[in-house]
Amino acid sequence: MPFSATDITVVIPTYNSDQTIAPLLESILIQNVLPGEIIVVDDSSKDETIRIVERYPVKVIRQEKNGGAAKSRNIGIKKAKGEIILFLDSDTYLMPNVIQAILDGFNNRRNVYAQNGFCNSEPLNRGCFPLYKGIVENSWIDDIPDWDDSSRCINARIGAFTKSSLLDVGGFDEDYPGACVEDHEFGIRYSRKYKIFLNKQLRVRHHFSNFFETVRNYWYRTYETMFLLKRYKNEVLDSGGVSRYSALQYFFGATLLIVPFASFFSHLVWVFWLTLCLIYVLLSKNVLRKFFKEGLLFGCFGSVVHAIYGLVITTSAACFYINNLIKTRD
Repeated sequence: MPFSATDITVVIPTYNSDQTIAPLLESILIQNVLPGEIIVVDDSSKDETIRIVERYPVKVIRQEKNGGAAKSRNIGIKKAKGEIILFLDSDTYLMPNVIQAILDGFNNRRNVYAQNGFCNSEPLNRGCFPLYKGIVENSWIDDIPDWDDSSRCINARIGAFTKSSLLDVGGFDEDYPGACVEDHEFGIRYSRKYKIFLNKQLRVRHHFSNFFETVRNYWYRTYETMFLLKRYKNEVLDSGGVSRYSALQYFFGATLLIVPFASFFSHLVWVFWLTLCLIYVLLSKNVLRKFFKEGLLFGCFGSVVHAIYGLVITTSAACFYINNLIKTRD
């Protein structure tokens, strides 16, 4: 039997989301096809999230103790009435006609159990740093064909799965206390049994963090990704923004900031630096082109920030290896 809209349960984990949850719920409720139910699993918020959510026709599940996004999603899976679970992050805005696109994806294709979506380049919040993040998060999508099934990553910001497949792989790992790499770890396990298809009609706009919050997030997520790499090896850096290709981009971006400090030793260092610049531009040409489409000033800004974040990511990975080496010797 084909799926209908009533078979879709939207699951939204929340934690201190009072600034973003209302627009998200409204974006769901103005879809041309409405889901069967919306479940908000609140992870012991301390702000006005619950009070705002209760104004809408949704089911609210409150956790008395903070347990993390993985636990919240698992609770939503178990409580869902629908056979299709649509995960949305609380700081997103659902683009039009997505619910219908999910139904068409499952009904018009055989053996589809998971559909990945992605973020638009235009962020929900204004500012140079959110725009930078939106462009970076969106840049990888251009090189991947619609309905590609090679990825091991899921996008928890917007991803639709059959409930039976989620339960079959054991859901999300609740040992992850916060929102970090629990979605990536789940995607690796899930893709061992089920293919994850990219449906380019599944889109959201996203509310992105400022510069310093992004530094913290990149540092923490990179460090946890290194643990995944140690555990799952070649299954980790394989797709999207978490790939060997993106890792090289960030590495060469980091070297652009480090090498000039050594230039007083020799003029040849500048030759080496210019070579690195060329490699960086070739590796990052897609995202750099998107930066400069926003104007020359933003293009220069985005290129520098991309290199700075590359330094953060590269340093976090180096710290992991150094710490791991010290522990091994001890």
